[in-house]
Amino acid sequence: MRTENETMVDIVSVWKSDFDDYRSLAIIGKNDEEIGYVIASYDEEKIRELTGNFDNKISKRELENSFAVLIASDFAYYINLPKISECSKLLQTIYNEVCTSESSMCYISEDDWNNYYSDSFSSRDLLNLKKEIKKYKLDDVITIDDNNYKIICYGDLETKFVDDLTKNNLDKEKINIDLIV
Repeated sequence: MRTENETMVDIVSVWKSDFDDYRSLAIIGKNDEEIGYVIASYDEEKIRELTGNFDNKISKRELENSFAVLIASDFAYYINLPKISECSKLLQTIYNEVCTSESSMCYISEDDWNNYYSDSFSSRDLLNLKKEIKKYKLDDVITIDDNNYKIICYGDLETKFVDDLTKNNLDKEKINIDLIV
């Protein structure tokens, strides 16, 4: 989808999450320059209002069109999300784990930390992560040293960043929707 002011939204995939919302992986860009991937989340009611489909199962095409319109209308929000490339390696790592997890969550126990992370990350990295949690207002999606876990990341973490690291590395089919908003 391209708008009159040259914003670009290419819907890559759509799905219903475990959190009773619909999500979309989309590529956003401006003036023919790809900025990165975003994961957008909208509730079913918003999608149904946009499609006018209140009774039947929402089709993939309806979802794709709805997300293209919604992301384009909220483009200023998405373009102003922080870029994951500007974050610490630890935040990038747990972000990637959330994005690739079937449950869209990441639980790192003390044992997991010691066995898999402590060789790559230090207590200083954890302190930096705490600072990033405050800086990016991630208190509701990342907790540290909670419930016998070193780090817990919840599903909405994937909606908090523009993923500009993997934009050239993902082998995903782009779905171009030619609508003018």
